Amino acid sequence: MTIVSLNRGRAAEQRIARRLTRWARGSYLFRRRGLGHRGLPDLLVSPQTLFTDTVPRPWPYPISVKSDPGRAPGLHGLARLFVSGVAGSWRWWQEIPEAERSRYWLIWRAHATWWLSADTDNPVWRAGPWPAILRLAGPNTLVPGWTAPLAHLLELNFRNVLEAGQ
Repeated sequence: MTIVSLNRGRAAEQRIARRLTRWARGSYLFRRRGLGHRGLPDLLVSPQTLFTDTVPRPWPYPISVKSDPGRAPGLHGLARLFVSGVAGSWRWWQEIPEAERSRYWLIWRAHATWWLSADTDNPVWRAGPWPAILRLAGPNTLVPGWTAPLAHLLELNFRNVLEAGQ
């Protein structure tokens, strides 16, 4: 891995962190974690305001950002992996420990679009009406259960998304 690719990854993580921070409207500060390809999660999240009178609510979703579009299968490619039965070869999802996948948000870029993928049971999908969701997997497959453009998440009400997971 070259310094150029490291810098590109850092910049991508910073852009995603800024977009999520704007979406959270001062409730949380998202920032990149630092170096480490397998050092999950990629973003750290700090509470900025109190949700109750006494205790800030911790951010419940680990976030992994993958920014190398050359290695991303793309949405259609990911669907083909699932249909062809080789879904386990999608290494980004496999890097997330199996016991943690139900909470993870995997944010990845393919074809100039940022996507959000998560396990079928992740509460984020109950947060509100999504303009477009692709259901990729059943409960026993090795790819994220649902995928949608990240921009669609950012159109949802932030509090609704957080409260869906509580």
